[in-house]
Amino acid sequence: MSTIVGLFGPPAVANEEVARRMLAVSPQRGTMATQLWSDGGAVLAVTRPQWQLASGMSEGELVVRQDALAIVADASLYYRNDLVRALAAVGQRVEDRGPGSLILAAYRAWGLDCVDRLEGDWTFILWDADARLVFCARDFGGKRSLHYMTIGDGLVLATDLSAVRAHPASTGDWNLTSIAEAAAGFQASSHETCYRSIHRLGAGHSLRWRAGAPTISRFWHPRPQEGSSTLPFEAAAEHLRELIGASIEQRLSTTSETGIQLSGGWDSPTIFAIANNLYRRQGRSTTLRAVSISYPPGDPGREDGIIEMIIRHWNATTHWLNIANIPLLECPHEAATRREEPFAHVYERWNRSLVETGAALGTRVMFDGFGGDSLFQCSPVYLADLLRGGRILELRREWISKGMSGVGNLVRWTVVPQLPFGVRSRLSRFPGGGFFAPHLARTLPPWMDRRFVRAHGLLERERANTPTPSGGSQSERELFWHLTNPWVTRMLAQNYSFGLDAGVEVRSPLFDRRVIEFAITRPREERSHRKQTKRLLRASARGLLPDDVLAPRRYRTGMTTAYFQREMRNALTAPTGQVLTDPVLAELGIVDPGALRAAVERFIAHADVNLGVQLYFTLQTELWVRARTGTA
Repeated sequence: MSTIVGLFGPPAVANEEVARRMLAVSPQRGTMATQLWSDGGAVLAVTRPQWQLASGMSEGELVVRQDALAIVADASLYYRNDLVRALAAVGQRVEDRGPGSLILAAYRAWGLDCVDRLEGDWTFILWDADARLVFCARDFGGKRSLHYMTIGDGLVLATDLSAVRAHPASTGDWNLTSIAEAAAGFQASSHETCYRSIHRLGAGHSLRWRAGAPTISRFWHPRPQEGSSTLPFEAAAEHLRELIGASIEQRLSTTSETGIQLSGGWDSPTIFAIANNLYRRQGRSTTLRAVSISYPPGDPGREDGIIEMIIRHWNATTHWLNIANIPLLECPHEAATRREEPFAHVYERWNRSLVETGAALGTRVMFDGFGGDSLFQCSPVYLADLLRGGRILELRREWISKGMSGVGNLVRWTVVPQLPFGVRSRLSRFPGGGFFAPHLARTLPPWMDRRFVRAHGLLERERANTPTPSGGSQSERELFWHLTNPWVTRMLAQNYSFGLDAGVEVRSPLFDRRVIEFAITRPREERSHRKQTKRLLRASARGLLPDDVLAPRRYRTGMTTAYFQREMRNALTAPTGQVLTDPVLAELGIVDPGALRAAVERFIAHADVNLGVQLYFTLQTELWVRARTGTA
């Protein structure tokens, strides 16, 4: 990742020597290009891997200056021709098409509203000397981070948390509330970091500052409106194929072959097929360079046969990785030492293996299938909409066709989602209350110290910082959650950073603004109806993938549950897991050690996945704390 830095205010805050110190501690990913600029209490700095200077990425830009404006950006902008045309329509000439130059032109044309015109993966720090204004923003996907800290009348900004910490005014005092949230697996309050003085700008948010407190605003406001698109199904599928094709074309590497993390589901295969069809129309004989993970026969993660059908259909190849060679935790103590924050991605090593292989195959850009589950399928929560609308016969047909059973399950999906959020939250605090937990909300692990939870308002913070739409159906609210929750964008940022460590940009063609804006207007029935899910997405790939690949499946494939259960049980019975028998987190008042030990024993005995995920976050937080307290 490029590291960008902005310092504003008095000389003690904003000086080039401090900026150099901040750049020096940021990750050095191969040969780097660096530039600093300062002017009247403003310092901008950037260090960037040489390969990210390429066309289609930063276009060779570092610090960009135009009259009274200056900017540093970490950005890959897409649909640049459309942006240039929109700028020309309002009389704004563009001489340079690099991302920083285009953002400055958009700022001249539309001011603070320029962020609504930018499409891609980006974050930037802009200085307007005439207005004495700092303006920063992150795109809605949030792959590229931005952290900030105020110091009196000064402001410090950097993409890397470690860079902000390197500022002499950073105290390094821990934010125990944030650390506890990481141990609990909560992430809605991720605008805070594990350090009291440092905050994270949220995805889809902007920051404005003039010598004082910064003003933070959300500019990304998706509004799912199921059924507002009236295109017939077949026409909608064709339009979706065109949108995905355009998204792919914008994201293809211009300097190397493009790779893809190819599974046997429907998301990445659709991207693979539409991209290869695009190549074919262009007269190219190559295909995307695929990397896939092989699971053993009988494992619910196994999709080897489906992947092979896809590969044969396109006369292509994939590079196979064996899941047996991908540990869930690899050198966990050392990894915790390197990690900037307690939070760790559950499938970090899994994702790193894919991008590292892509890099070894010579790719600089690799596609993933992120966005497919969010946009094109729906959980059974829509059953609550059917009950509320009095559509009992339809509810019965859906229930039977999905093979669902049990009174408790029926109540969970039809009645509980309609209870007021506060009622569900209160009920979820009692023993066995997970049944009433709000849909998609993370439940509190039973080993979290109740006094700490109450004193620091962990549950209240999680609720307050979870974006919620006003009105809408339950299925629309679920879709809104996937598009706005900090948990989702935290995952994207992590996956992106894994790619950068390997020298690869991970790009997500399905999580494209134009694809999203169309998908959220389509009827819910295209996402889930009877036994079928992702009907529209599958139809968009019709003729480009074998019918057997696109057909509805008798059971879900690509499930990593067995892998996680096996690996997590191994971790908890190994020396790594022993740190939970006498946790430092208990000394900090965050966990109840007895309840934690009991939970570890329950997981080892029964390997419940939800319990295991909660234990994973607590284990990683414990390792992070120990790495910084010198605890063996």
